[in-house]
Amino acid sequence: MEKQSLVICIHGIMGGPSQFDEWAALLRARGHVCRALLLPGHGVDAREFGRFGPEDWARHLQTEIEGLRGEYEKIFLVGHSMGGLLALRASLASENKIAGLFLIATPLRLRLGLWHRLRLLFYRRGHAIKAAYMAANGIGKITLSVLLRFGKPLWGLLAYMKETRLHLAEVSVPVCMVHSRNDETVAFRSAALLREGLSNTRCEAWALDGAWHAYYSEAERGFIGEKLVGFVDAGG
Repeated sequence: MEKQSLVICIHGIMGGPSQFDEWAALLRARGHVCRALLLPGHGVDAREFGRFGPEDWARHLQTEIEGLRGEYEKIFLVGHSMGGLLALRASLASENKIAGLFLIATPLRLRLGLWHRLRLLFYRRGHAIKAAYMAANGIGKITLSVLLRFGKPLWGLLAYMKETRLHLAEVSVPVCMVHSRNDETVAFRSAALLREGLSNTRCEAWALDGAWHAYYSEAERGFIGEKLVGFVDAGG
């Protein structure tokens, strides 16, 4: 029996696996196996989140890959935000059998986006953008006392971004990536830096105009889903 392809979805810092539900359904409808990870410190509470950092999340991803790679012909990694950094690094291990990377809003530069954040605070609970951010929140309510515990994950992310950039030329698997000019968290320049650094592989990139970091319109979600399914269907 021919082995199926496996797609592993990796959320970003303070995110969660549910943000991939729509795209995972599309992949499963095409016969692919899809797993969305819940990284350590997420899905519990904000205090627990502060105990972990990128190296912990990278080990978790590697453990998942090691437990599954013998069952599948090819493994694709889909990463949102920091999940894209984790995917890039995991692809460097040849034994992981990574066939391709699909990266969404992967950061090499950050953006403060104060205007967006202020708007988000004042949107009513039922507003589509507000609802998307509430659904994407994987660590629960954040208070000032909890924020003081965020040094390890947040400073770790900055260091992980810098280190990942140094390894981009080592990536040899096909890469597709999507960035938004309107992203309030990831600077759009990240897309150019990724394309510049990924000098030894095939890289295809698309730019969105309206998406926020954790909010995509129905049309934008459909566009990403179409490109993702096409990428996996083609085998990378």
